[in-house]
Amino acid sequence: MNKSVISMGVLLATISIFPLHAAPGGAGQIEFTGTITASTCDVDINGQGGNPTINMGTISSSVFKQAGDFAGAHRIQIELTNCETDVLKKAAARFSGSIDSINNNLLALKSGGATGLGIEFLNRDGSTLPLGTNPNEFVDIVGTAGSSDAHATLLYSARYKSTVTAVTTGAANAVADYTIIYN
Repeated sequence: MNKSVISMGVLLATISIFPLHAAPGGAGQIEFTGTITASTCDVDINGQGGNPTINMGTISSSVFKQAGDFAGAHRIQIELTNCETDVLKKAAARFSGSIDSINNNLLALKSGGATGLGIEFLNRDGSTLPLGTNPNEFVDIVGTAGSSDAHATLLYSARYKSTVTAVTTGAANAVADYTIIYN
């Protein structure tokens, strides 16, 4: 009898580990969708091509009095040109890179320089665009149907944002990756 009680306890414990969201009969299907295209769009950021350098300027550490203070906002204008409209209808950009150790929405600065802040990306409307997430807006790619003359302009900005009350001085450099997302 003790073996039966123990076996029932083990069985109940095992069942409780697995989620109760299974498909009826324990089987289902996952559908994947996507499109493979011969080309995407040409990218130009702030008139510097696809790999720009954005000079954030020189900012006094005294501007950052508490965590969450920000300064040095700069526009990121991504021009997409020579897009094929047969497949590409809308576009947006996602930014990624080393995550700040205090605020995972921010891009971390390179070590050996200023500390206590990171770089925050913003959507066109000024709302925060957390690192690694899709923006809140996709922009139409406009042009002649069936041609490769279509274009779009994606607008974002980046700024320094403090994560602590005492920001230290030094170089405040970082490297972000970007991915153009097409819809």
